[in-house]
Amino acid sequence: MSTPVYLDLVAMVAPALSLGLLIRQKPSFVGIARRNLIRLNIYFFMILAADIDRILTQSTLATYVMLVGFFLVAMNFGHAAAVVQFCPEARTWGESMKIILKRTMLFPLFLLILGAWLAITLAFEPVTSSLTSYGNEAYVLPSFPSWYIALTVILAIPIILYPSLLLLSSLRRTQSSYTRNSLLLMLSSWLCFPTVGLVIFFLLSPIIPFSYEMGLIISSALYCLLAFSIRTLPGTTRFLKSSLFPQSLIKFGKRYLVLHDTGARTISFLSSAFRSTIDAGARVVLKSPASWLVEGLSHNDSRFNEWAENGKFVTSSAGSDDKKSGSEGLSDKFGLSQTATVFVRELGRQELQGSMGSIAKESKNPNEPEAEMFLLESSQAPRPQVAEFLQRNQDVELVNLSEASDPFSTLANLDHQKTEGSKILLEYS
Repeated sequence: MSTPVYLDLVAMVAPALSLGLLIRQKPSFVGIARRNLIRLNIYFFMILAADIDRILTQSTLATYVMLVGFFLVAMNFGHAAAVVQFCPEARTWGESMKIILKRTMLFPLFLLILGAWLAITLAFEPVTSSLTSYGNEAYVLPSFPSWYIALTVILAIPIILYPSLLLLSSLRRTQSSYTRNSLLLMLSSWLCFPTVGLVIFFLLSPIIPFSYEMGLIISSALYCLLAFSIRTLPGTTRFLKSSLFPQSLIKFGKRYLVLHDTGARTISFLSSAFRSTIDAGARVVLKSPASWLVEGLSHNDSRFNEWAENGKFVTSSAGSDDKKSGSEGLSDKFGLSQTATVFVRELGRQELQGSMGSIAKESKNPNEPEAEMFLLESSQAPRPQVAEFLQRNQDVELVNLSEASDPFSTLANLDHQKTEGSKILLEYS
């Protein structure tokens, strides 16, 4: 056997070890990351086997099999990066695709560009063979026309860029060093593989002896390290999701009625709730001019001005409520950051009379997770009316932040001075 075959066999050692580790791993561990890695290693094996066949049989068909392998690896890596970004808790491929397709317009475009490259490759059959000498030995290497190399370089830019941006976005918000190390390895593996495929396979293999086989060995080692990092990652999908998405006090998909008295307790609670929400990647949209809230937050939280400038806290006076600023808006539009919205509105006493429609319906992004918070001053909230409102709007949860003042006499509908020092018999069944 020739030297390139031996090098390909060496490159097979790492993915074989990775497959052994991943197959013995619990299927429920870290969502679908395990299955994604198994597929990646299988596709990598296919490329190595096709390369050995190309060397031994000098077949151009084997080169096409390798190019299909490149397509499958890129598609799987793009899916894996999107899962990490949008749905690390997903347990099946179908579940993850439903979430990804709802959250971003770029993933279908990524698949379209990748599919177009493969279709052109198979339709125009650009692969030919050329004889190259390394020392005293001659080797048959695949060669490609200039137009195909130029096309591949152009299409490779968005193909490489999209998963890389998703992984970088996930790296910026990860809360765990274990998860960060795994994502760094994943990013390194992804950047290494297309570099090997694009630069070495298409451009340098006729110049540098055995450069492509050496590149495959480096890629296989990174895949093996990635399998080890996923295997040793502590916890399950819940851990992975919590490390990627900081937990918010406000739960998305919920509606809240907050009784308050505009005091320090209210401002402190709302400041903490909004801070955890924004840290989780969401934004807060204030749908009514609650000047007491804006003033209180600006004094209570040093990051308030930063939130306002970055479009993370939007007031009704800032123009369109659904308008996002700068790079943050572009990033959210194309699905490169985790987005969600909390709508906040101040209610009056008269608005307790009927059912409360969703204020989130005005959002221009219906697929984003949303929560709603209705603020009602306690002096404008007679308890019978509040109870009736909650009965009519059973999906609304009550949060009472008002300071209790003579709570028993208020509950019993008695004057505090008259009841003080009296003996009262309470009967209940």
